[in-house]
Amino acid sequence: MKAKRYRSAGLVIESEFELPGLVEEITGLEHPQLSFVHASRKPSYPRTPKMTGLNWACDETTFHFVVPDVAVFEISADGTVSVWPQSEAHDDVAAYLIGSVLGIVLHMRKVVTLHASAVDIGGRAVLFCGESGAGKSTMAAALQRHGFKVLCDDICAVELTTDGAIAHSDGRKLKLWQQSIKMLEITNGVTQPVLRGLDKYYVESGLNTKASASILEVVELTRVPGPAMPRIVALPSSEAAAVVRSQAYRPFLVQELGDEALYFEAAVSILRQAKVYRLERAYDFDQINTTIALLQEHWLSSNQL
Repeated sequence: MKAKRYRSAGLVIESEFELPGLVEEITGLEHPQLSFVHASRKPSYPRTPKMTGLNWACDETTFHFVVPDVAVFEISADGTVSVWPQSEAHDDVAAYLIGSVLGIVLHMRKVVTLHASAVDIGGRAVLFCGESGAGKSTMAAALQRHGFKVLCDDICAVELTTDGAIAHSDGRKLKLWQQSIKMLEITNGVTQPVLRGLDKYYVESGLNTKASASILEVVELTRVPGPAMPRIVALPSSEAAAVVRSQAYRPFLVQELGDEALYFEAAVSILRQAKVYRLERAYDFDQINTTIALLQEHWLSSNQL
């Protein structure tokens, strides 16, 4: 297959694997900063690993990552990811390339990477974070249905500049469970499953892969028991900083790669310009429109819309 070009987290990617979860770049001649290639041989385990963990090891120049029955990945500091598939289901390989592998690449490059979706609110970014299953993608999809532009679905790369913290588009289609697709009444743009046997699908989001925006807010999504009405709570600075630091993508890498200071700096930078809130709501799709209305009222009251 001829290599295709994509853009994610501020990086131009050239891939010998089709990446159905990303939006292909049809135009543009920028030099790729990251390449996904078929390995000519199975990547070997590092001879003298600096650090090791379950299914991974790294030395000074490479990160060796194994997903059993899917692929072996050798991630080099020079921007090349060599892939040895262990399955004929290359869509599963692709899902890991634009997920865990891309996250590792960003960590290796010392790019602050948060596990968050994001939408554009008046030209600035509102990030939605929370534990797995908190509804980050569903919230982005629901806001898109109300006319807001999606910036990120899952990986939010944050650039720390002299002008503040900037969030970059992850170039990804939304990943939504079938239940979310049904309840949001999404009829167009639903494509293929994210992984074999998973009732979760890629959904076109219409995002601009080159988009970036200054961070306006960080919203932690939490679920409360019972039929409670949704509410937005402003967090004090100490708790807000802890929320930001805890939302690192693949957080174990922050400690393993010695990047605690970088993420502390990121939290400080974000809090200089943005407020952090907790959105509490019941796990009830019937409340989604009420929740969106609450967010819109919140942004209107703070003159962001």
